[in-house]
Amino acid sequence: MQVLLLNEFFYPDRQGGTATATANIASTLHHGEGAKVTVITSCHAYRDAEIRYAANEEWNGIAIHRVSSPNWLRKGTLWRFLANFLLAVAVTRRALSLTRPDMVLVTTAPLTLPMAAAS
Repeated sequence: MQVLLLNEFFYPDRQGGTATATANIASTLHHGEGAKVTVITSCHAYRDAEIRYAANEEWNGIAIHRVSSPNWLRKGTLWRFLANFLLAVAVTRRALSLTRPDMVLVTTAPLTLPMAAAS
């Protein structure tokens, strides 16, 4: 089974709750269920605007694809919504370039990310 997981933050970022939870889910699906797991996430760290993670890496057998998007840290609500919308567009573009998965898991962070799963 091929699983695509979409989340704004992911391993190695351990600052936000969803990054840790989705890393645990991905690891359980891969190691416990034998699924081929691919993650699409942002290249930013949750709390540190200076950190940018590698565009592509493999972590414990899980493929991680990171997309560029504006960093919304310390910005207003309108900027955060725009940054989240642009993240959803970037995630959609990357997802469409991958093999179609059997299952897509999407978190609610950010609220615009489920739009990427619909494609």
